[in-house]
Amino acid sequence: MLINNIKLPITPRVFLVATILMLWNSCTDQGNPVMESTPEILLSTDTLSFGAVQISDSRLRTFEIINTGNAELTGEMSLDESGTPFTLQHTLGYTVTAGDTLSVSVLYQPGAMHSDTAVVVISSNAVNDPVMSILLVGSGSPLPVPAYDVSTQSVDFGTVVAGEMSIRTLVIRSVGTADLRIDSLEFTDSSVQLSGTTLPVIIAPNDSLVLTLSYSPDVAGTLSATLTIFVDVLGEEQISVSLIGEAQQATSFANDLQPIFNAKCVGCHGGSGGLILTTGNAYGNLVNVTSQGYAPTPRVTPDDLTNSVLYGKITNSGTYGGLMPQGGPALTTAQINSIQQWILQGAVNN
Repeated sequence: MLINNIKLPITPRVFLVATILMLWNSCTDQGNPVMESTPEILLSTDTLSFGAVQISDSRLRTFEIINTGNAELTGEMSLDESGTPFTLQHTLGYTVTAGDTLSVSVLYQPGAMHSDTAVVVISSNAVNDPVMSILLVGSGSPLPVPAYDVSTQSVDFGTVVAGEMSIRTLVIRSVGTADLRIDSLEFTDSSVQLSGTTLPVIIAPNDSLVLTLSYSPDVAGTLSATLTIFVDVLGEEQISVSLIGEAQQATSFANDLQPIFNAKCVGCHGGSGGLILTTGNAYGNLVNVTSQGYAPTPRVTPDDLTNSVLYGKITNSGTYGGLMPQGGPALTTAQINSIQQWILQGAVNN
């Protein structure tokens, strides 16, 4: 085009007209242009993570479809494949009015211990992104199971005087991922009992239970029994613990030891030398009384053979001088055993 002999390009004018036609598609009665109504879509996330979920359990997550346009948004949503552990908790078709938001929930129910993925495909009439997607990720974790550990497989009550009691403890630890239930227990010997615990008992993971066991024999003899503990562990429902011990008849100072002193000792210790072992005097001169020649060691220390001068003398240990009775003969093995048992039984005045 020539104006006043100057050539002007016409391209900008055409571009301007084209631009106006793109933005406005109608006019009002007064000739003013009207903006076209269009839906536009925005998703709250592109990935929905469910984390680790226990098998047979489930977890719900939610995403949002946002209509940022000025017209109604319509469309459909679906999973990219069937048979996945993910389920859309919404009808496949959807409608979102202009400026509104739609919340969509997805349920995850893993069936095995591995990672799972799926894709939600969202199609719509949006002018900006007619097809969008959200990645679903999760993993199945194992079911919690109980398990146990026992402090020992054998409980030794040691040597016990018949009519008295020996106490031991047994510790059961819960080392699984679920609560451990102790249902009941059984003893094959009635002289052993459970003290202070009422069953059943629930032990939380990483906690423990201390069982107090008491052995109360009525007569002398050997204990060889079994404790069976019943628990709720599949395939390992019983815990077996062996119980051992030895029950001795109580050694009587008056009936077992005094006759030995009368026959073997009172000839030298009847009324002189500071140690009188006659009837009625012997006990008071022996138990927890410091030996004159080996102070501060007592003549008899209850439950302690090493620190009992009397026992060292009759066994000729060499720690406390020569053998007694002085000049012999030595006490018999049975007599020495009686004195030994009496000391180990507490050196009681019985």
